[in-house]
Amino acid sequence: MQPNVSMADAAAFLRREYRVGGAGVRVHNIDHSLWFDGNGLRIARGHDTRTPRAAVLTYEDAANRISTLLKNGRYATAAELTDAKPNEYRELASEIWHTYHDMSEEAREQGFFAQTKEFANDVFPPAVELKKYIHNRLVL
Repeated sequence: MQPNVSMADAAAFLRREYRVGGAGVRVHNIDHSLWFDGNGLRIARGHDTRTPRAAVLTYEDAANRISTLLKNGRYATAAELTDAKPNEYRELASEIWHTYHDMSEEAREQGFFAQTKEFANDVFPPAVELKKYIHNRLVL
């Protein structure tokens, strides 16, 4: 989470990012299950979150907890936090590249994504120049 992001915006981001789904993880050789939906997150040991023992967090609770962990240096390493912004640019460049290449010829003829044509015509992974362009437009 960025330092100037409100908890409401952070919670909204988490809600959009996770949508509906589940995952399983192993922590210290113990299986855990996660379920996320519009209401928040459910986390439990084992393979099922439909248990009274599951921890239930709203996205607001999760955003607050992540903020606390970040402030205490326990959510991500300093190197991961330093690399977060360049990673966002890399992911955005990838999305633009894929969108450009998934467009129909008709859409191209109508001028969609015309400003990225010179960058998106490069081979994958997206051109370094596209990442620089995104960085300059967002930062400057």
